[in-house]
Amino acid sequence: MKNKMLSLLIGISCIAYTANANEGFQKGFYAGVSLGGSSFKGKRSDWHVSNDGTMFQFSKGASISNTSERGEAFLGYFLPFYQDKLGISFEGFYAFSSLNHRIRHDLEIQPGIGFYLTERLQTKRSFGGSFRLGPIIHKKHFIGTILGFESARFTRSHEDGVGKEFHKVSKQKAGFQYGLTYQYAWNNSSSIGIDLKQTRFSSMTLSKADSTSAITTTRFKPKINSLVVRYTYRFY
Repeated sequence: MKNKMLSLLIGISCIAYTANANEGFQKGFYAGVSLGGSSFKGKRSDWHVSNDGTMFQFSKGASISNTSERGEAFLGYFLPFYQDKLGISFEGFYAFSSLNHRIRHDLEIQPGIGFYLTERLQTKRSFGGSFRLGPIIHKKHFIGTILGFESARFTRSHEDGVGKEFHKVSKQKAGFQYGLTYQYAWNNSSSIGIDLKQTRFSSMTLSKADSTSAITTTRFKPKINSLVVRYTYRFY
């Protein structure tokens, strides 16, 4: 009987030790989702050159400002090192939002009679990759620096005052992303956390001629800021 009790105690101790050893951040793949918000910032200038050479300056150095929800799906690989005191992860993501900013310009045909045009700049989808590096504290806390890139498609629409679209033009652009992350491993396979990120894009120009050969141009230098809460399932 004593031998059976001793064997049972040893077995329970081994199980408890193994469970404790497997707690926290371990080497392996993970996947998850993030939900939060994003903001659209930067500067823009818009102008229109008609087929007779007349130029209308819609905006010059105007501030871009808009906010939207943001969602992400991600997949990555986490690797502890330096006696499991530091960690690094490599992660790819796909994100969606609904960021847009409009510039309005009033045109007067004759005194008291006129109409207005809007130039709408928007971005909805993006993808990218990053690595995260930082300390692991008590096996369950990870605080990291985010460095990577984000590629987004920017679209400029030339519209009249009631929403009729004359034309639009798009461009895919990659920017440099950086930020901070905190994650907590709350059981053996799941973790929750928060990301604070900013992506900076270099200047770009979107320009297109309409059916009358008039050319509308937008030059801008955007930033996308995001704050998201993330849930991760770890395949350890």
